[in-house]
Amino acid sequence: MSESYCLKSCADCGQCTGCRNGAYAARCDIAKCCREKNHENCDSCTRGITCPTRSVRDMMPQKIHDQDRREAERLATKRANAGVMAKWVSIIFWCAIAANVVGLLSFLEKNMPVLGWVQIAAHAVIILVIAYGYWRMKDVCDGFKTYAILALISQVISAVHTTLQEGPVRILIAIPEIIIVLIAYRTQYLAFRDALSGIDGEMAYKWLRQWNLFKISLLAMGAGLLFSIILSLLGLVIILGGIGVLLFVMIREYVYLYQTAQICRSFSEREN
Repeated sequence: MSESYCLKSCADCGQCTGCRNGAYAARCDIAKCCREKNHENCDSCTRGITCPTRSVRDMMPQKIHDQDRREAERLATKRANAGVMAKWVSIIFWCAIAANVVGLLSFLEKNMPVLGWVQIAAHAVIILVIAYGYWRMKDVCDGFKTYAILALISQVISAVHTTLQEGPVRILIAIPEIIIVLIAYRTQYLAFRDALSGIDGEMAYKWLRQWNLFKISLLAMGAGLLFSIILSLLGLVIILGGIGVLLFVMIREYVYLYQTAQICRSFSEREN
């Protein structure tokens, strides 16, 4: 029996560890072809001389080496991206927590007006840090850059909206603000899904499900408003259900941010 399916001398070749029992046994196209057709080697095949697979036998080891190199480069890129995400998603998580804490200052604003300005300034800084964090992850997924831009635009519109008196202008400004917020959430959740698809498929699916639940909550609240015109009690129940789902989505987002940071850190530090 020949030591190789392709009839080359493994000792003279020196480019692979053998196609019968070595590391290349399951990867060489020539070896795979011979095993599938129950041939000892290419000589026992009627197409042995004209076979296009055998004709590139001298290139086969290099082809596999190139595959290994490309795979190693892809893995290195994934780990680098995971390291970037681990750092900035962790910062985003803590900033999101801080934003909620700052929001609690609004309850004290009436008794201590100066806190109103502190709250506005602190909230603006936190939003800028969060947007910068997403921007720094733009090389991992382009959706993060889009979300950072949309988040800043939304905050600017929101700031203008709060300074206006009740009236048609304020209503008109609220419409694009709502649209931008919806697009921003969709962009954020799908960006996490795409970025994690090569790192942790289960976590990627969770972010996709997050967007699906967000849509359900909005549809429920919209349906509730329509039903309230006909049956006010039923409409109110549906609206409350939609709000409940939305709160669940918002709370779970913090959980997912924390889990994403931990998963990415573990992946970036994993040994080969």
